Amino acid sequence: MTKTVLRIDASARHTGSESRALTQRIVDRLAPTTVITRHLAVAVPAIDGDWLNANWTPEDQRTDTQRETLALSDTLIAELKAADTIVIGAPIYDFGIPATLKTWVDLIARAGITFKYSESGPQGLLTANAPLWRSRPAAHRSGPRSILPAAICAMFWALSASQMSSSSRRTS
Repeated sequence: MTKTVLRIDASARHTGSESRALTQRIVDRLAPTTVITRHLAVAVPAIDGDWLNANWTPEDQRTDTQRETLALSDTLIAELKAADTIVIGAPIYDFGIPATLKTWVDLIARAGITFKYSESGPQGLLTANAPLWRSRPAAHRSGPRSILPAAICAMFWALSASQMSSSSRRTS
């Protein structure tokens, strides 16, 4: 049984969003004890030089400003670690995922925290999460399918998520 679900909503629309409705149905079916919801329709700051400098500074040497710069990333990683299951609901905009979802991925992929480098390549440090990817094509319903769900699967594999279910539904 799933105890804690991390629900990621990437649709820019709060009302009338097919991906949000689908994500809600999945969460309802899972019937978790706790749901942590992250709405990515609000601005998620992109990684910049200050963020990179803070991230690569050893934790015990960071300034207060650097700790503040990484605070959102730390919060997102804590949400990820707390979840038994991750449900990602995303529309497909112009054949890809919203930029805010990519930014979320950038903020949670941190060397030494969610993955480490090894001789054989990146090795994930997260082990208990079971992500579910669900997407709904938005404006381009008859266009090519996005390759980005596979990219999200690869990212969670690199972070050592235990399993990944990837699918999207097509509407007429």
